[in-house]
Amino acid sequence: MIINKPTESDLKPFLDEATKNKPIADWIPKFLKNLRKLLLENPQYYRGYGPYWWALKKELVNAGFLDFGDEIDMEWLAAVDYERTEYNLLAGFAYLESMFDLGKQAEPVHTIDLENGETIEFLATDSDMDIIIFEKTHG
Repeated sequence: MIINKPTESDLKPFLDEATKNKPIADWIPKFLKNLRKLLLENPQYYRGYGPYWWALKKELVNAGFLDFGDEIDMEWLAAVDYERTEYNLLAGFAYLESMFDLGKQAEPVHTIDLENGETIEFLATDSDMDIIIFEKTHG
């Protein structure tokens, strides 16, 4: 499955802006710490990342943040993975930002455009995160 996703060229201006006054090596850990903080406070927001959640979760796990488990959907990871941490983070952020703009930052159902012009429905579900959400809402 090949999805339409931003190219590295599409994301490069965001990378340049994010790292304007700091090296990527400093920006990545700060981004991941902020992502962790956001998800600890609002775990349901993982759904707003749509399929990019799996690349973000991979980066969290690789950085040693295991608060959200280590289960990863490898099929979806393969579809969205840029194989470069900074682009995985930026693509996920850009996708969530578009969901915030629509008021759908915790929406579990996403319509994903495929490269062949078709669309598919993606259901954002991660059993690790769903347990965290349940525990947070049911005390």
